[in-house]
Amino acid sequence: MALVARRRVQPRDAAELQRRLNALLSQWDPVPLEPGILARAGEPFGGGPVRTLDALHLASALEVLHRRQVTELVMISRDARVRDNAAALGMQLA
Repeated sequence: MALVARRRVQPRDAAELQRRLNALLSQWDPVPLEPGILARAGEPFGGGPVRTLDALHLASALEVLHRRQVTELVMISRDARVRDNAAALGMQLA
C-alpha cells in the first residue's frame, strides 16, 4: 500500500483500512462511460473550464441524476473548478 510506503499509515493499520475501503466499494455502482456521457463531457458545464477527467466525472454525475433518477447526489471534490461547475449544475456539494 502506497500510504505504508510513504509512512503515512502504520502497517498494522493497512489491513483494516483496506477492509473498510473494500466494504465501501462493494456499495458503489460504477457508471460506464457510454457515448452520451462522453459527448456531454465535451460541452460546457456553466461554471468555467474543467480538465478532461473532471468533465467525465461531472457528465457521469449528470447521467446518474437524469437517467437513473437518483433523488440525492452529493459532489465531493477539493477542486474549485469541479465545485463551481457542480454548483452551476444544481448539485449539492460536500
